[in-house]
Amino acid sequence: METMLVTRPVRVVLADDHPMIRRGLRLILEDSDEVDVVAEAGNGQELLDLVDQMDPDVVVVDVGMPKLDGLEAVRRIRDRHPGIKSLVFTVHDEEAYVHRAVLAGASGYLLKTASAEELIKGIMTVAEGKAALHPSITRHLLDGFAGMTEPKGRGAEALSQREHDVLQLLAFGKTNKEIAKELGIGAQTVKTHISHIFTKMGAADRTDAVALALRKGLVQ
Repeated sequence: METMLVTRPVRVVLADDHPMIRRGLRLILEDSDEVDVVAEAGNGQELLDLVDQMDPDVVVVDVGMPKLDGLEAVRRIRDRHPGIKSLVFTVHDEEAYVHRAVLAGASGYLLKTASAEELIKGIMTVAEGKAALHPSITRHLLDGFAGMTEPKGRGAEALSQREHDVLQLLAFGKTNKEIAKELGIGAQTVKTHISHIFTKMGAADRTDAVALALRKGLVQ
């Protein structure tokens, strides 16, 4: 990973669907001479538009946002603007979210329990081309990715092509309604596919199914 020396304030776009959280983050970051908040987004699509316009150094993005999932936004930013770094800042510490963020191209993953100093340090760290991870997140990565090369189990091999399609969209954080629209099928059919996926993979819920799929390399 390329490391760079930051010699000017890091230009940041904040993305969170809660205005009060964005305001609080802006106040925290504006106290630092190292960070310049250039824009705020309230949803994933707005974030993409602002990134195209503002060309920031770093985006600080929440996971759950309307119009476009935060992690899908991270993936698209990586594809469209490889030089822009993404720092996920969220309440979610579940393994599946961490893996999705890393696979999407996030350079950092911090929890909202982080202090102001930790957040600023995280922004500076990813701006320099390095990884910034909350301590508990490091353990998730070590535990989860240790199994990424496992062979596919019987349940995984038994998934139909349509079930694989649904599973991939689950990994992107899509809702049942969004999956139905994208695949051109009914919402009830989506529920049936998800139920079959849970049964075949031995998953307890959506998060568990995605975590298992990531470990087995079934989704990207």
